[in-house]
Amino acid sequence: MKTKLIAFTVLFAAALFASCQNDDITAPQDPVTQIQTNGTFTATSLSQIKGTMFVTDQNNNPVSGLNGGNITAVLRWNSGGSSSNGSADLSSNGGKINVASAMTMDYSGSMGSQQITCMETACTTYVNMMKTTDISEIVKFASDVTVVQAFTGDKGLLNNSILASWPGTGGSTSLYQAIYQATGDAISQSSSQYVRSVIAFTDGEENNSTVTRDQMISYAISNGIPVYAIGLLDNPGSNGAIDLKNIADTSGAFYFYSHPDSCSNLNSIYTTISSQLAGSYTLTVDWQGTLPSSGTTVEATITTTRNNLTSSFRRFYVIP
Repeated sequence: MKTKLIAFTVLFAAALFASCQNDDITAPQDPVTQIQTNGTFTATSLSQIKGTMFVTDQNNNPVSGLNGGNITAVLRWNSGGSSSNGSADLSSNGGKINVASAMTMDYSGSMGSQQITCMETACTTYVNMMKTTDISEIVKFASDVTVVQAFTGDKGLLNNSILASWPGTGGSTSLYQAIYQATGDAISQSSSQYVRSVIAFTDGEENNSTVTRDQMISYAISNGIPVYAIGLLDNPGSNGAIDLKNIADTSGAFYFYSHPDSCSNLNSIYTTISSQLAGSYTLTVDWQGTLPSSGTTVEATITTTRNNLTSSFRRFYVIP
């Protein structure tokens, strides 16, 4: 009797295994259908660059699970006639490195009370998402630019400074001056401890700064500070929108657009930026072979490949 029971059990198990093998089990599909790559870096030596890289999908969500094998790096000079390949190391920040973000807030005369409320709510949303080891700064601007709260991890202080009335409200738009101020303050935070960034918001075009656009952009790029730009604009194709997108693109971050009549979506924009910063990567590239001499302007192209998807960004810099 025992022998028959064992034989039956074996036959049943084999039949069950065969049935499972024949089941039409569909593997989960990869939801990533598009990738966008951007980033910023500084030269740490003649043969090395290091910085922060962002890889996002078609929904602006960070793409995880990448490593140096997903990166191709090429350095070119002499009008592209000479080149060097790079050996890349990519490590996920994924909550291991803290975030230091300087947020600029527009209080110029064109900002209505509804838009100000949306902006302030979005900024507090960002602050409330911060880890206990993250820090932020609040810069308010119109005709003047004021750091109303220096870098701190105290969410109470940050939220109070966001919601407090500001005597500089009204007037012109010193956007470049505000970004320049925020960039300098972000630079002062340790690059080894923080993923540093500026989150710049405005509802209009620059018209009042004492620093030029070139000075502002060069300051961010040369110091490896990505500038996220958010435009609350009537026309997504306006000169102001084009300017903001270029600031974000060239500094290594991304641009976001919101219409003034639907500014409640600013919350989701600031949430997205927070997740991108938390899901960023530290990129290190060591250039191989013979390199140009110090003082040579070079072009670095960084390409990310994930499955059959690719995306690249380019940066010019001067060999130290």
